[in-house]
Amino acid sequence: MRVRFSLWAHIESYLHMIMYSVLLIGTAVISIALYLSNSEILSAILWISLAGLFYAHLEPYFLKINKINFKISGIKMPVKIVFIADLQIRKPKGAGFLRRVIKQIINLKPDLVLIGGDLISNEGATTNSEIVALAELAKLADKFPACAVLGNHEYGLDYDEKKKAPRSLFGDRHTEVEEALKNIKVKLLKNTLIGFTLNNQYLELFGTDDLWGGVTDWGNLRSEKKEAPLLVLSHNPDAIRTYPNDLKRPILFLSGHTHGGQIRLPFIGPLGNAKLKLGKKFYQGYFVLNNIPLFITHGLGESMFAMRLLSPPEIVEITLLPENN
Repeated sequence: MRVRFSLWAHIESYLHMIMYSVLLIGTAVISIALYLSNSEILSAILWISLAGLFYAHLEPYFLKINKINFKISGIKMPVKIVFIADLQIRKPKGAGFLRRVIKQIINLKPDLVLIGGDLISNEGATTNSEIVALAELAKLADKFPACAVLGNHEYGLDYDEKKKAPRSLFGDRHTEVEEALKNIKVKLLKNTLIGFTLNNQYLELFGTDDLWGGVTDWGNLRSEKKEAPLLVLSHNPDAIRTYPNDLKRPILFLSGHTHGGQIRLPFIGPLGNAKLKLGKKFYQGYFVLNNIPLFITHGLGESMFAMRLLSPPEIVEITLLPENN
């Protein structure tokens, strides 16, 4: 078995220790100075900021269930979908955290499970353990129909905003992820259209390849059944900008990638940069673009430092309801 050494994991650990040491010592020194100068308000602000930084290291473990309902035409019975994205499996949020997520999903008893890409971290700290941990998803695939798309982390890509093109940062491991998903019977969609009969009603799902790492091709969507409700699953929300105008509008377009900004500050918004052409307004939540309903999840994992603030990891439970319900 080939192992890739977790260089970034070691670097990240040392950076965390240095950062904490500097913050604690610096905060103590500044607080004492502020206290001696009777600047109690500034001292309180400083300690609140330090508490916020500490909390940001805890929030990645505060798993949220986000329940939303959509009324649609073309169905007579409710359909429950669980949507997750950006697992980005890595230590310390590895197989153990994934098992916790899976247990929560099983308890929700969905009709369909959708996984919106970036299943592994692959940020230079990737070891075979990330691929091995994906086997946990078999517990979902054994109970429910489960489908996934790839994200930029599978391809080892970031986006160079100056050159306006994807750039390779780490190794391309998408073929290994594809093989792992195949072994556990999670259906991988790469510009693929498939149909489901859920609660005795037919729905269709189209999943795209990653916008940066692959080729997003809508051609297979032209064979969809005009009367069937259509869902679209695509890792990067910017993919909606490429949706052909002459095709039927989906009932829902599901994306991840942004982590909700990962770090959000009150009155300021997201600090993280997901490099969306749509802009930071589209980092989380529900929108309608070109008559297409778009939902963007916070996802489950983190990029770079394992921190979140006001953007907790989430499992999204989507209930499709009959329009006349």
